[in-house]
Amino acid sequence: MKYINTPFALSGDKKEIPDTEAGTVTGEVNFDKGYGPDYEKDLATSADAKVIERDYLNYLFYLLTSELQRYQRNGVPDYVSAADNGGSAVAYPLAAMVRYDAGSGVDIYYSIKNNNTSTPSDTAAWKRLPYKNLTEFGSGLISSNDAPAARSLLGLGDASTKNIGQLSGNVMSVGAFGLGAIPPETNSIAGQTGFTQGLGLNGIDNHNTYIYIPHTDTRYSTTLAICFSGSTFGRVLAKVTDTTRTVYVTMRTDLNTTVDSNGFIKQASPVVKLFGNGSNEVNDEAKGVLTSRISEGVYIVSGAAMGFNSDTAWHIEIPCDENKQPLIWVDYVVEGSGDIVIKSYHRTHPASPNFAQNIKTGVNDGDPIDIPKGRWVDLRVQTYPVSD
Repeated sequence: MKYINTPFALSGDKKEIPDTEAGTVTGEVNFDKGYGPDYEKDLATSADAKVIERDYLNYLFYLLTSELQRYQRNGVPDYVSAADNGGSAVAYPLAAMVRYDAGSGVDIYYSIKNNNTSTPSDTAAWKRLPYKNLTEFGSGLISSNDAPAARSLLGLGDASTKNIGQLSGNVMSVGAFGLGAIPPETNSIAGQTGFTQGLGLNGIDNHNTYIYIPHTDTRYSTTLAICFSGSTFGRVLAKVTDTTRTVYVTMRTDLNTTVDSNGFIKQASPVVKLFGNGSNEVNDEAKGVLTSRISEGVYIVSGAAMGFNSDTAWHIEIPCDENKQPLIWVDYVVEGSGDIVIKSYHRTHPASPNFAQNIKTGVNDGDPIDIPKGRWVDLRVQTYPVSD
């Protein structure tokens, strides 16, 4: 490549070429149309024939070579003002760079928007590149004495001085302490607050999700565990770490409780609601249990049923009236197969006022009768596993 040390015709005769044909001799050279067809006509035979003007050609070559020299020297073009462009502002594209003196010396400016007609002094449209004193600027970035100023210059906040990790004061990444990702599976939960998962930790069986919260007194901590299955389903564990004491508090939800025929919440595992027509509603743990009406007041509970629940918390809950008096008597037989025969009988209260004696015409106390319409008998049964 040749460096243009002297622009063409620097000291020669030059005449500025017009932008358009307007105001010029018809057919004369201009930037809009260039050299027209008159310049190739025969001077001997055509009155319109024109010769290539030396001063115009000198100007054209001077313009090209002087601008090339400017690029060779500066690398970035000067900003073109509206005055330089016949009164019309140049619309610079996004990422265009220009040299411009905003009053404190020439700097390089970077356009931060499209169709940018603002002057580079407009900080909403242009950004000055910190190209001056690059050595001092670079050394300032790595100098501990100038680190705050360098971070400020780069627009960095407090997080830029923090390490990524799980220690106090660190910046957390996705997955730290089990947040924002599937928590790690571990056989121990101790140390830092966080989420984890595991099998059978701290006396809770089967699959669990844990929230571990330590105390400032390292002897103590609290573990909140949500259990998906097993005997500890739905349990919250609170554990004192300096002893063998473990206190369990069970969460009551619609998965481990039922609302009986009288509106009271009862422990459930598994529970069958038996209605007068022999139909039923069961909770998740009682899936597979079947019921049917055999005759007036006689029902059979079969399918996955294996008799009543093995604990003695409660087995049968019968409906009551507004005065808390039972509406029926209930008897049952658990057969060898595990099926349960439920028998319901009318129940009166002769010692009560007339309105509360539960008298039914033609039905005596102790006569077989279906479970009252709109009410049900709650049965807490034992079941064997049934595949879905």
